[in-house]
Amino acid sequence: MQGILSSFPGRTWGRTDHEVPPFPVPSWEQGLYIVSIVQFLRCAGPAYVWVLVGLIVPVLRLVWSADYRWSVWSRVQREWASIKAFASDRSRLPWRATALLIVLPAGLYFLSQGRPLMSGDSKPITLTASALVRDGTTDLSAFISEYASVYRPDASSTLPYFLVRTATGVHSSYPSGMFLFAVPSAALARLLGADLSSGGVQDRMEKGVASWLAAACLGLFFLLALHLVDAASAAWMTLLLATG
Repeated sequence: MQGILSSFPGRTWGRTDHEVPPFPVPSWEQGLYIVSIVQFLRCAGPAYVWVLVGLIVPVLRLVWSADYRWSVWSRVQREWASIKAFASDRSRLPWRATALLIVLPAGLYFLSQGRPLMSGDSKPITLTASALVRDGTTDLSAFISEYASVYRPDASSTLPYFLVRTATGVHSSYPSGMFLFAVPSAALARLLGADLSSGGVQDRMEKGVASWLAAACLGLFFLLALHLVDAASAAWMTLLLATG
């Protein structure tokens, strides 16, 4: 990565960074972004659909517009330079650059995968978050009918294997601390009108939460790696972790 980025030092294609103003985003393109984000937060349809809707115009502009390519490339160079500068000045972590160059691409990459590996083990995370947002409780009795027929361990069981009945109601069979990461997603979905009792909504919410949580972990890994190796090596290590 360092070799690629450093092949355009300072002056590229006859231009310098200060000659490139921010590229304007038309209102209709902003509208596409808003629709994509809202529909994704509503868990309305597969996440990769909204990733495609949100990215198709920028990708086409990258192909057809030299000015747009230069504007994007200049921004990437500036952010990468701030990451490289951390080696000589460790007083400030490159949070913004890491978010733009590591977390955002990783999150979109994970969301673009059409066939996620999912099991009942992780179901209670979004179910608990949804119950808390919708009903103000962590009791999951309302979701039994949705999942019992698919996830019950045997024909005589009335509960999915990932739920257990206690004196205070039906709860997750697993430690439930992770549900806190899903609460913001459940709250936004509820606010935007999603049906939190729907199995499809739960699956898509789980996909979104897992994707962005994994992307955030990659960002933290990258920042930690910067304390040990140079920026290019940290980037390659993060890429291998994300794809390996």
